Amino acid sequence: AIRSRYPIEFQENLHLAGHSEVQQRALIKIKPQLIVVYNIQTISPWIRPRKILPFLTIPVYEFDERSLEIQDLIERLKKENLPVIVAGDFNMSEQSQDYYYLTQVLNDSFRVSGMGFGLTWPAGWRLDFLIPNSTWKLNYPLLRIDYIWYSNHWVSKSAEVLSTTGSDHLSLVAELVLSK
Repeated sequence: AIRSRYPIEFQENLHLAGHSEVQQRALIKIKPQLIVVYNIQTISPWIRPRKILPFLTIPVYEFDERSLEIQDLIERLKKENLPVIVAGDFNMSEQSQDYYYLTQVLNDSFRVSGMGFGLTWPAGWRLDFLIPNSTWKLNYPLLRIDYIWYSNHWVSKSAEVLSTTGSDHLSLVAELVLSK
């Protein structure tokens, strides 16, 4: 959900690439300036077995559905004239082609002004699926899949991953300032 201390002038639900997952877009008024904020969670990629020979099956990483959502988002972003912030769980690493496509229209706040690796997932996973009756948790994220992106109307002053979580993701926070 999108929450703001500033008035939300308009809010709409989106279905990127026609998928059933709901994303949000909001117009928020900060003093006289309207800005656009997107809340995004793309489809998780998945690994499925693919038989390549009658006796050989290999795991295949499938990300096509997420790529369709990213392309839909990019087309929407190209039509925006106001300052834009896009934040959420993108289920992709910086090495993915989809990350590269987003860098053509937006800036990655952590890449610009963060320090370290920016790993956000998984956080606080219970390990009882590996060790029955265990209360142990995995508290060391392994991937950076959560992002705060912004248009060229903004300057990123800082970005950091917070160490507390109420989710299987660590929170990412960025300080963005409208450029003059």
